[in-house]
Amino acid sequence: MTRAVETERVQLELARASYELSQARLRLTDAVVRAAEAGLSQRAIAAALGTNQVAVHRILAGRRDEPALPPRVRYDRPDARFHYELHREIARHILEGKVSPSRAEAELARMRRKLRTPGAVRWLDEWAVILSLPAERMVEAFLVGGEIGENLRQVSPLLGIVTEDERNAALNRAYRK
Repeated sequence: MTRAVETERVQLELARASYELSQARLRLTDAVVRAAEAGLSQRAIAAALGTNQVAVHRILAGRRDEPALPPRVRYDRPDARFHYELHREIARHILEGKVSPSRAEAELARMRRKLRTPGAVRWLDEWAVILSLPAERMVEAFLVGGEIGENLRQVSPLLGIVTEDERNAALNRAYRK
């Protein structure tokens, strides 16, 4: 096996592990929220998880700010923050039922005709799977953190649904930091 092939294989393995870790974070958040809603104290939840109350409080506080969206992911680079913030706006539209799946699929088909690089094709294949998911799972998938999320959002078939005002608001949030 050549070094380039091995490098690509390892990068793909890391991307999958990053995705799985992000999905585990989402499941953990859901479990913490359900435990709090069931009446467990933050201290009891923290003890069950083997962590401290501050970590539990942060999870719960993040869910109170925007209960329908996954907890916010932090990025150091403004361009990554911008694409992430744009997709949080898109997520709101999706969860409110304002996005037609056929529109996103048509845009995906248009992108497939234009983008032919192996990397872009791989991400478009991911988008095809994501667009077939129920709304909540779709949002979780494209708001995933890390490099896999960044790459996914670079070739998004959903960018056309945000308004100019929403785009400017996302830009301001991304570069305000």
